[in-house]
Amino acid sequence: MNPERAAVIALFLFFSSLAPVLAQSDKVDEYVRAEMQRQKIPGLSIAVVRNGEVIKAKGYGLANVELNVVATPHYGPL
Repeated sequence: MNPERAAVIALFLFFSSLAPVLAQSDKVDEYVRAEMQRQKIPGLSIAVVRNGEVIKAKGYGLANVELNVVATPHYGPL
């Protein structure tokens, strides 16, 4: 098997194994957005950690409403 084909197969297997995590990720997005709307939260950042590894890090909404700064998964200045 040539290296390119092996790399494609490896990537396919890797992303296939992430399917359940990505499906749950959509549920996390839905939940966070619904709670932000319900509680009138302008923005937040989250990290989901499983077995010591970050499996999702994302910013939602605005970190600073006055300056229209988007929330990111990063802490502090970039």
